[in-house]
Amino acid sequence: MERMRIWSWLGLVLAVIALGASGCCNSPKEYHYPLKPETLEMNQYGLNAEFRMEHTAGHIETFSLLNAGHEEIEIGSCGNCCAQEFKDILYVLFKAETSASQIKLELSQGGTEGVYEPARLGLTINNNGIFYADLVPGSLCAAQQGLQCHDTLTIAGNLYYDVFEFANQGTSQSTEMPKTLYFNADHGLLKYTTLDGAAWQLLQ
Repeated sequence: MERMRIWSWLGLVLAVIALGASGCCNSPKEYHYPLKPETLEMNQYGLNAEFRMEHTAGHIETFSLLNAGHEEIEIGSCGNCCAQEFKDILYVLFKAETSASQIKLELSQGGTEGVYEPARLGLTINNNGIFYADLVPGSLCAAQQGLQCHDTLTIAGNLYYDVFEFANQGTSQSTEMPKTLYFNADHGLLKYTTLDGAAWQLLQ
């Protein structure tokens, strides 16, 4: 009788293991979401790119390309382990010529089980200015938190079209923390203001 109980218990354990194995794929399906051409057009910076920004106090700073990359990273798998999701990311990182300031532009594209999510445009200034927005297909500027759009905007005497105005979504309260940032696809970073009331503007 005791032997029968042991065998019954072992049979139950093996049945549970087999059931669990049957719910897990041996060859998970992979989903990849390459950045679309219309998203890549949001980055106009080339391999030797540089730009100049002027501070309201008159100081001019030149930003040169420090690093750039295009990579794909795994972002997780579904609950039944039958799919692996990968995100496509492109970034460019600039460093100031005479200070430690850095500016990073990042474009990323992800999805869920083969269905694309809106691509994301993100800009980071000195790790405490964090600006981002989702690029909704069919709408250059979809209403969302931290974002406004302008059909035209004049900055430092230059007229720009289709300008994104971002509010900082970081948490730092340094007086030099970026507060608002202006960007468009044709010229990249146009201007950003800081909590102390100063501003940096693109010089053409």
